[in-house]
Amino acid sequence: MNGSRDFRGKSGAVYRYQRVEPQGAAPLGAGNYLYVRAEKATPVIVFAGECERLSEAIGSGWRDAVDKHGATDIFARKTVAYRTRLGELQDLLVEHAPVMNRAEEISAAQEALTPPPEPDD
Repeated sequence: MNGSRDFRGKSGAVYRYQRVEPQGAAPLGAGNYLYVRAEKATPVIVFAGECERLSEAIGSGWRDAVDKHGATDIFARKTVAYRTRLGELQDLLVEHAPVMNRAEEISAAQEALTPPPEPDD
């Protein structure tokens, strides 16, 4: 996969990510990143994360993603605001349930995205 790629969240929002070379220079600044396995026309997200410094965090689990889950690409999206990053991450976690993300993290994302019940009158 080359260039940019769009990933859809549970909400229907579409997020455009840029491909990053695993051994290349990662983007500076805060943002979200994805480890992805190429599968025909639809890539599979095997891990989704967010961080303050993409250049430091982006490769931290890459070797495991490749060796254990067949990851082929890293994608990153610079997003400075923490709440925006977190909301986007939760949206992607719930839609894609990446195999490397903990089940508790995905459940918490689901709860965060579920609106509270309407009060009884």
